[in-house]
Amino acid sequence: MTLQQLTMEAMALLPESKKLQVLNFAKSLNAAQSASKHVSASKSRRKSGILKGQVKMADDFDETPECFKEYM
Repeated sequence: MTLQQLTMEAMALLPESKKLQVLNFAKSLNAAQSASKHVSASKSRRKSGILKGQVKMADDFDETPECFKEYM
């Protein structure tokens, strides 16, 4: 038995309100899949080093803050 046949048998047992929910869910899955294909196709390759010199780290970055020293 194919997956489609199994799905149709399961759907036949559902009340109409649940069938509508399943249909809406399937439509949302299709929309998300087509949207992700569109996004991945339109993405350009990332460029490394684009933020070079933009990010600064504090000199005391590795030091434990006073408020946490009691837990160590």
